[in-house]
Amino acid sequence: MSRKKQNGLLILLCLVLTLLMALLCGNLSLWRDEAFSLNLIRMSFSDLITATAQDVHPPLYYLMLKVFVDGVHGVFPAAETIVLAKIFSVIPIGIVLIIGSLFLCEKKSFRAALIFIVLMFGTQILPYAIEIRMYSWALLFVTLSWLFMPIPGQSKPIRWILFVGFSVAAAYTHYYAAVAVSLFYFACLDQCWKRKQLKPWLLSFSATVLLYLPWFCIALGQIAQRSQNYWIDDISFGALVSYVNFPFSTGFPVLTLALFIFVFFFLLLYWKKAEKKERKIILGILTPVYAGGVGILVSLCIRPFFVARYLVPSLGCFWLAFSVVVDHCLSGKKAVRFTTAFLVLVNGMTYVHWWQIEQERKEGLEEFQQYVTSTSKTLVVLDEELDLVLDILDLPAQQAPVLHRELQQLDQKTIVLDYAGARIDQLQNQQSLRLEFLLENATVVALEQKGE
Repeated sequence: MSRKKQNGLLILLCLVLTLLMALLCGNLSLWRDEAFSLNLIRMSFSDLITATAQDVHPPLYYLMLKVFVDGVHGVFPAAETIVLAKIFSVIPIGIVLIIGSLFLCEKKSFRAALIFIVLMFGTQILPYAIEIRMYSWALLFVTLSWLFMPIPGQSKPIRWILFVGFSVAAAYTHYYAAVAVSLFYFACLDQCWKRKQLKPWLLSFSATVLLYLPWFCIALGQIAQRSQNYWIDDISFGALVSYVNFPFSTGFPVLTLALFIFVFFFLLLYWKKAEKKERKIILGILTPVYAGGVGILVSLCIRPFFVARYLVPSLGCFWLAFSVVVDHCLSGKKAVRFTTAFLVLVNGMTYVHWWQIEQERKEGLEEFQQYVTSTSKTLVVLDEELDLVLDILDLPAQQAPVLHRELQQLDQKTIVLDYAGARIDQLQNQQSLRLEFLLENATVVALEQKGE
């Protein structure tokens, strides 16, 4: 098959898989952080930046999301905001699939490109491709930074410029994306030092610092503010296990373990088999290890600032690099057939798993909508974040007025809503009726008094 036909086939496959991801965007159920994202884009640009500065993340994703949603609404006013926002998260994964597969086809092999597509689509990246958060865009910028990482003495100025541009975009999208690209700067510095060509690195680093300087002081303020009080729990053995498990999660424990063993086996085989290990490939493999290590170190030295999903920005370059590892080590028809069958199994079962989850969440939202819009009782919302979710979903109907977070005793005229927790348990009694609804990844509890 000619290179042109190979590229065409890869692009077609990437577009089909991107469409399959987009099909998961019809579920309008939200969780707290997604509601926060959508609430921000209701604001003006200046208010959005001010509100972001008081939060824990940089502003670029929210600004891009606002431009995208407002732009589409300018052409199609009736378009559903939640669906648009989810599609916006699918776009960068589609871009990574296309650019990554074409890169591998050009530099390595068609087989490596196919392996990459399957691994990117059939792993833990899938749920973050449809979440109204910044992780898929952070993954795109980190991956492009890795791909365009310059070679001292060989790369043209445009490559240095692109490297700086994507690195700065990553840092303005998520702080652990900034951590990931810092590894690339250290690797470039090492190469420049060995070749005694520090000038391009110094210029690039200086440009990066200057471009990030407007937000740097705000970032320090965010960290200082959250160092006193933050929701993330202390690092435990279970948390460490979740960090290791996260990149390989498929929704099925046995399959997740099999994927972990598969990755470990090929990495070990590559280490023993490859006479000359490519520096870029090793760097791509180490990126999530480095980001996770920094997160754990910060959490131990200051306070917990790391959860497993902060690894997502590093996973694009990891799976790109690992695809090269698998392609390099595969030999023999039986090995190729087994690997193909295994990766297709991972791909298919992971997609089916998330399809089922999205359907369950969709049904949970529909049941909840029917419940709260059909009552004439007053709804009492005990949780501020749940209040925001209901506001974004435009619930409840006007015949059920909403009170917020103040209730001493349950009565027959009210329904209490809260995320599962101790507050609602304190109001429960023998005459109360407790109902639970699945909204995205959280359970909403409704409590009302039996009878009239």
